[in-house]
Amino acid sequence: MKADRPKENLKWVPPPKGWFKANVDGTIFKETNKAGIGVVVRDSQGWVLAALTEKVDGVQDAEVIEALAIRRAIRFAIETSFNCVIIESDSLSMVKAIQDTAESTCHIGNIIDDVKLLSKALKSCEFHHTKREANHVAHTLARNAIHVDTEMA
Repeated sequence: MKADRPKENLKWVPPPKGWFKANVDGTIFKETNKAGIGVVVRDSQGWVLAALTEKVDGVQDAEVIEALAIRRAIRFAIETSFNCVIIESDSLSMVKAIQDTAESTCHIGNIIDDVKLLSKALKSCEFHHTKREANHVAHTLARNAIHVDTEMA
């Protein structure tokens, strides 16, 4: 008899009471030399409290846009006064890089270091990885950035 494998959580899971969860994603539009960022913030009951879509000029590297998206999510949390935040991304490499306590030496180390510094402005901030299927809203917001006029340089 074959043992059942545990099913991976493919649905969005709410944060604990008193916390907010900011799901974040970045995407690249190769044909236009632009990229998009999407962030959605929800409470412990799953209510959407804030969201943003932003276009970024000149980014064509997946790790760069994922790192920029996470940094933007933290800034958004600060701007909107969400002080206990779980930043959730489907980029495992970025989450691991941010969780690493050593100073980053990779090509996006300055962005990662900036993320770590900005997160200290919040009362509590955690970084979690999630599967793409549980990050659908942020992904859709990032893809929608191709249709917005505002750009981050």
